Amino acid sequence: MMTVGKCSACGFTFKDVRTAEQREPQRLILRIEKPEDLNTLVVRAPSATVRIKGLLEEGDFEMKPGPVADGFITTVEGVLHRFLEITEYLCNEPDVDKERCKKALQALKEAIEGKRRFILEIEDPEGVSAIASGKVVREPLQRKGGG
Repeated sequence: MMTVGKCSACGFTFKDVRTAEQREPQRLILRIEKPEDLNTLVVRAPSATVRIKGLLEEGDFEMKPGPVADGFITTVEGVLHRFLEITEYLCNEPDVDKERCKKALQALKEAIEGKRRFILEIEDPEGVSAIASGKVVREPLQRKGGG
């Protein structure tokens, strides 16, 4: 289900994407092992955190939800392109570690080309995100507040 809203006064747009079937809070894990895996469909709800693990020794790439976070439907490759675009933007900041940026950009480009294995992980407290693959591992995610 897709919802799009636009303020006629200021032009602000809001996009929400979610599966019609709601599940319990969940973590979705997909191992990207071959170039064909990059074509896997991904649905990210605005409430979900997306991580790319295993591309950098120093840590993971992470996209957290925020007050104006958008949901999206794309492929695994599309997710990588989103991370690449954000990383390129951040690497243009004056106080950034240029060597670390160079490594991050190279790792993302190689992943997009299908030359790197990695893990795509989505943590969704609403349970409405999805990865359309039989290889997905689903784990329960604890609700905030201990439930």
